[in-house]
Amino acid sequence: MKKIFILLMLGMFLISFASAKAPAVVTTIFTGDIGLQVEVNIMEIYTLGEARFSIIHLFNTTNGYQISNTTNPNIMCEIHLRDNQGFEIMVVEAVPHLDHWDLNGSGGGNNPLGMYAYTIVCQDSDAEVGGYTSGVFEITESGITYPEGIVMVFLMLFSLFVYLFLLWALLRILEDFAKVEGSINTIALGFSAYVSNLALYYYLQNFFPMALMLKISLIGISAFGLTHLFLPLIALVFTWIKTGGAQ
Repeated sequence: MKKIFILLMLGMFLISFASAKAPAVVTTIFTGDIGLQVEVNIMEIYTLGEARFSIIHLFNTTNGYQISNTTNPNIMCEIHLRDNQGFEIMVVEAVPHLDHWDLNGSGGGNNPLGMYAYTIVCQDSDAEVGGYTSGVFEITESGITYPEGIVMVFLMLFSLFVYLFLLWALLRILEDFAKVEGSINTIALGFSAYVSNLALYYYLQNFFPMALMLKISLIGISAFGLTHLFLPLIALVFTWIKTGGAQ
């Protein structure tokens, strides 16, 4: 009986060993996201009225390889341009060219000054693969962004000071000229006011190129050259003649 039990147990062990199978190997292949990464060289600021051309490059989001219109001729790209109120004002299709797409955004070159938003969409004709990018840009009179914060406050206060200084110096010069009481102090005053206007024009041109203020300052450079530089000299000459010598 004991021998039979031992043989039975041994047989069950051998059967289970013979029927055991190795665990199945599950192979998972990750294909990654299928799509297009859109890269475009749209600048942050453009000058009012100037042409705007950009280049679009496409890359495979799975492996990073660049996609060209030669290998993928069915892909098209277009830009949707919106104003600062969200209204769509222009849709332009990019033109395939070698390994990129050329985008002519000059259709909005005469748009008013301000901020604009864009979305660039690229996809194939079957709409099976695509990608997009979006952003904003600004149109200014000079293509330079206006300063903010303390710089803006400084330029406003400096402009106000210069204009008041020019006016006060002009009144003093005209008063001395009318009284024929020209002096070296009057010449120094007129010269200082004129140099202040030159400094203002320099700062406006480089940091705050607003057309109206630049125009006023430039007119001042031309007009005040006569009133603030030459008029005090003429008053001094008349004073010499009147007094018979320099005061």
